[in-house]
Amino acid sequence: MMLKKKTISSAYGDWESPISSDFVVSKMRILAAPRACPRTGRAYFTETNGARRTIVQVAQDGSLNEVLPEDQSCQNAVYEYGAGLYDVLPDGRLIFSDQDNAVRILEPDAKYSSLLARSPVLRYSSFHANTKNPWVLAIEEDHTDDAPSRVQNHLVAINILTGEFKRAVSGADFYWLPQFNADGSKIAWLEWNHPHMFFDACKLYTADFRLDGTVSGVRHIAGGNGESVTEPRWGLDGATLFFAQETSGYRQLFRLDPGSAAPREIKLSGLEASELGEVYFFEGSRTFVPVTERFLAAVATTNGARRLLIIDLEDDSWREAADGDVLCQLSWDAVARLDDSHVLVVGSGTGVPQAVHKINIHQPEHNKIIRLSVDEQFPKELIATPDLIRLPCEGPPNHSVYGFFWKPTSDKYELDASAPFPLIINAHGGPTGHTGPGLSYRIQYFTSRGYGYFAMNYTGSTGHGRDYRNALWGNWGLVDTADAAAAANWFVQLGSIGKVGITGLSAGGYNTLQCLTRFPDTFAGGVCASGVSELKKFDEKTHKLESHYTPALVLPKDATDEQREEIYKERSALYQVDKIKAPLLLVHGQEDTIVPVEQARLIADSLKESGKEVKIVEFPGDGHMLTHPESVKGWLEEEEKWWRKTLR
Repeated sequence: MMLKKKTISSAYGDWESPISSDFVVSKMRILAAPRACPRTGRAYFTETNGARRTIVQVAQDGSLNEVLPEDQSCQNAVYEYGAGLYDVLPDGRLIFSDQDNAVRILEPDAKYSSLLARSPVLRYSSFHANTKNPWVLAIEEDHTDDAPSRVQNHLVAINILTGEFKRAVSGADFYWLPQFNADGSKIAWLEWNHPHMFFDACKLYTADFRLDGTVSGVRHIAGGNGESVTEPRWGLDGATLFFAQETSGYRQLFRLDPGSAAPREIKLSGLEASELGEVYFFEGSRTFVPVTERFLAAVATTNGARRLLIIDLEDDSWREAADGDVLCQLSWDAVARLDDSHVLVVGSGTGVPQAVHKINIHQPEHNKIIRLSVDEQFPKELIATPDLIRLPCEGPPNHSVYGFFWKPTSDKYELDASAPFPLIINAHGGPTGHTGPGLSYRIQYFTSRGYGYFAMNYTGSTGHGRDYRNALWGNWGLVDTADAAAAANWFVQLGSIGKVGITGLSAGGYNTLQCLTRFPDTFAGGVCASGVSELKKFDEKTHKLESHYTPALVLPKDATDEQREEIYKERSALYQVDKIKAPLLLVHGQEDTIVPVEQARLIADSLKESGKEVKIVEFPGDGHMLTHPESVKGWLEEEEKWWRKTLR
């Protein structure tokens, strides 16, 4: 077969591409939360297409069947972002929370759910059942008083036979990942308190669980003193406890064996500079799981890229379970045990979009994809693949900036070497998060039209060690934006890149605004999604989970009230609009409870009064992450028009 010759083109932004906004909005499914039922052998995962999240069942013959009633969505609003979604009960039914924060029991064969509890002020998430008794653990969030400082969180035990809800553990500001052991006799959980953050303050506890829904013998296992713990997992023996802890510069796996007084590290040679286990704003991370008493399946993150590993606990050896073009980006609720030989994994590769994978831990040649996030396949020549970039940035202190770069790629066009192409730099949200190299059709939407794309893991990003993450504390809005400017200048110096734009969602939106004020001659345009423009107002109105986050990110320790006022104003783009030269697009959800829409309105009004070029687009009924289909499409199309105007 003869390949069609490509046309050399410098009409960047005008390249024809089959990746349309309609495809990005309606043809892509977001997959998550694999689960398995030991009794029936059936597997489950969640699938989002539009605003609704449904549950899909995988039968033993591999057939797929949506089991959630059409008028319901598997979701919750715990911690505002939403937390762990659902679990499988011993009898094969499912327990979940719906869009109204009601707790329901789902009969998958009948596609029918019954109401277990509903309250106008109580929210539930992170359900975890055991195989021996009718109790289910969950996180309860009480909004009787909706002021962030007075919202209460508890660990509750839910009796699915009697409908009783009993608060088993209380007193901490936050609870994370409650877990039963196999026979339901013990539980493990994480907790932490303000003013600290879970990145460095989560503590791991265990307790004995009694059949009346109460606990006894509470024991502190690990965490504290700046050494955060995450992802407790009981072994199949019901007695061994695994978890990840950051005792050195990188988070590693530990185990507490039966009868042992203290945990011990699972020393994995070659992974000393990798992170295992995940600490994330979306509670419910599952990135490793015991498969047998000998083998673990675990995700390791190195310089922002992730690998699925099979770990042999007999000699602490490991091997990769899949190639990077198949799996290199796995996050949040991504890994579940299916049986002694298989795990279910949700992730993407550099050449494979997000999918549900069935991974054979003994024979990787038998790995298979159960469900792809898209049905349509594009020519391989159309898809841009990423390069890991590590570029120098001047301090203080001098350091490296990491990220992944996709160059303009098309099956119809070749780059005109005589004409530099435009570059979009994306700053991720969090800011304590990171972007991986997995295939994203939102990125491909731009690369297939002639734009370069750099997903920047600026100082403060996870996946690069504790020192890199902690270097952002007290410096938010400074070092991260300096990293963006350094990246822009580095790429331009290559000679093949012309104008540069900056964009991001949430903390990435704040980064965008700060970049345009601090480096006005570096960026030709900006697109800010759900971003913060005025830190004091944001800090006063944000939700409980992040109510102490901004001071930690922005202020030096022991800052006075006067210093707080001064620094907040200095690092708020609203008070620096006179410095902005580049045209700015603002997109924001009107129902955003994390960064209220007034943050966009304030800076839009100020820019208009100053005669600067600005456009604000608000999406009714949508929140912080802008996930409604009309928001996704509107945001993407408005952004494309903005880059056409500013980067060409």
